Amino acid sequence: MTGTTLVTGAASGLGAYLSAELEGAPWRRGESFPAAAGTIIHCAANARRAAGPAQRAAQREDNVGLTERLLALPHERFVLVSTVEAAAPASDYARDKREAEALAAARGRRPLILRCGALLGPGMRPNSLTRLAEGRPLTLSGDSRFAWVLYSQVRDFLAAALDRGLEGTYNLVPRRTATLAEAAAALGLAPAWGGHLYISPEADGSAARAVCPAFEREALENAVAFVRGTT
Repeated sequence: MTGTTLVTGAASGLGAYLSAELEGAPWRRGESFPAAAGTIIHCAANARRAAGPAQRAAQREDNVGLTERLLALPHERFVLVSTVEAAAPASDYARDKREAEALAAARGRRPLILRCGALLGPGMRPNSLTRLAEGRPLTLSGDSRFAWVLYSQVRDFLAAALDRGLEGTYNLVPRRTATLAEAAAALGLAPAWGGHLYISPEADGSAARAVCPAFEREALENAVAFVRGTT
């Protein structure tokens, strides 16, 4: 099994990016699992708001059920891409991720759990930062605060962590969070703000910074670099 890396969620977003960058074997929903894998990097997730009980059950199956099925595969290492919100979950998605973390820690071989901030990179779903950059009205207020991190930072951390054989839980977050208003000012934009407030949980990223210096950057630097295409 050594040397094979299975990357889930490879249809788009971080999964597609890591599959290409780390030369992993991509897995997309609807495909069959391989018989075994050396390292499993589990990026696939369903973060959409569930509209009712049936949709919520399907969402949980996407997040928790899929994790269980992957853990049943023979493997040598299990990496779960989670969210910083799992530390104190306040949404169904964050609760799913917290449950998936517990499964990975209990059943995964040499488990590595990555609690990521708000991810920025090619192929990601539209979000408040992309709407800001496109000049579209926002539903969030300018005081909304994010822990923006780049796909490339996750890649660099993973490469170092896998090379060193690291295990445990790491917060992949910037040194300092930033507000949408700060991002707008840095980009010279004057958007129409909404009234909803989002505050990213604060998390200690010192352990990740010790492994990967890329996390010394602040969220505002990452947001500006992403919008300007200078990542």
